[in-house]
Amino acid sequence: MHRGVAILDQRSLQEYCDPRLLVEWARSQSNCLNITLTVRSRALEVGELKYPAFAYTLGSIPLHPLGSPKFSDKNVWQKLAEAERKKRELLGFPMPLTEWGGRNEVGGSSWNDAVIMTPEDVIDCVIGQLLS
Repeated sequence: MHRGVAILDQRSLQEYCDPRLLVEWARSQSNCLNITLTVRSRALEVGELKYPAFAYTLGSIPLHPLGSPKFSDKNVWQKLAEAERKKRELLGFPMPLTEWGGRNEVGGSSWNDAVIMTPEDVIDCVIGQLLS
């Protein structure tokens, strides 16, 4: 968990783990926000080099007392895409070909592009946008 957001880190898992288990676990935690983040390993290829990167699914916890975080209505997908572009520009990496996307209750990073933002970067960006 980071800043009250439940994280399912699938980077080291060899077998599939149903992300709905994260929702059930998060419901049992009194200090958990209405947001979940599932993290999977990817690699960003720049020329012949490969850099550690990620794929994400950002979700909400159904029937949470705080309700739905409304990712689309709060422009979370656009803010995450902007943050990813800024980090890549800072590091001199090529820009992503596709963007984050989804709806109010669930979405994530592109299936076609790896993300270099860390899980903590993603959560900080999401919370910042939802609170603005």
